[in-house]
Amino acid sequence: MQNSNCRFYTIAALTAILAVCFSGCKGLGGTPEIAGCVKENQKALVIVWGTEDSTDAELFSVNTRGELFKTVRKTHMMNGKIMQHTDSAKVGVISHEQYCALVSSVQSVFLKTQALNSTGERWRYIDIVNPGTSVYLRAVWNPALSTFQSRDMRSQYDELMELIPKEALEE
Repeated sequence: MQNSNCRFYTIAALTAILAVCFSGCKGLGGTPEIAGCVKENQKALVIVWGTEDSTDAELFSVNTRGELFKTVRKTHMMNGKIMQHTDSAKVGVISHEQYCALVSSVQSVFLKTQALNSTGERWRYIDIVNPGTSVYLRAVWNPALSTFQSRDMRSQYDELMELIPKEALEE
């Protein structure tokens, strides 16, 4: 009887130690958890913003874990063929509180703006993409023009750009 109690406490102690190790390791370098404000059908939601022209694009995105990514696409001609080169990298992480406030702000701006599609030689945009609910919202504007219709989106774009570390903007 005493031997089985000893085994029980040994197994319980090892289980507790392993649980602490795994939770500690997960918090240090693993994949971040999904933000608490995210509903079940929003787990794949991504906010994307960037600047494009007919050949190049620089875009940023944030997912429901608060992970920030930068993607750069360059298009050029090579031997008479159009070639595209795309680089993408994780550039940072924002807190869940920041993420929840950001999603709320972006959704608010989309509701306020309703429709915006004004391109030029270059264009800026903000997208909300949620495959879980088949939602794809996009606002596009010409950064060379400061129109009344684009004012809220321009302001939101500037707020989104503030999330990106300066080192990622200089690359």
